[in-house]
Amino acid sequence: MADDAQTQPQTLTNEEVGEQVANLKRRAGMEWHLTGNFYPPMPVVLVDVALEAIDIANSYDAQYGVDSNKIMEQELSLPDGMTVDGKSTIPVYEVIDWLRLESMVYDVLDCDDDDDENADVFEDDDGALRMEAEIPYPFDE
Repeated sequence: MADDAQTQPQTLTNEEVGEQVANLKRRAGMEWHLTGNFYPPMPVVLVDVALEAIDIANSYDAQYGVDSNKIMEQELSLPDGMTVDGKSTIPVYEVIDWLRLESMVYDVLDCDDDDDENADVFEDDDGALRMEAEIPYPFDE
């Protein structure tokens, strides 16, 4: 009878189900971006690297004194067997540039002023506010 307890379905709250659905949509959207916006398409195995780069870049918060350069210079591991310029790691800022993720990074923007001519705020169909902006490249090229 102990085995029956292990086969019981897991009960999830509505919030947990919503988080899982949102995560699946986010992954599917990133997969579409990598395969649909590049020719030839980027490998799907880069989805996790891309999402991690976005999360790290969006963790920047000037209010709390976090140095954006330190965040953007963090090295991310590439999937097994993949290298860029002979290295198996790549900085966050290069992932964002390489995979064209600028429009998905919010907090590295300096958009405190309402008169910022480089940023446009608009409302999505679901009522959420989104920002489109020109992302300043924080490093010398």
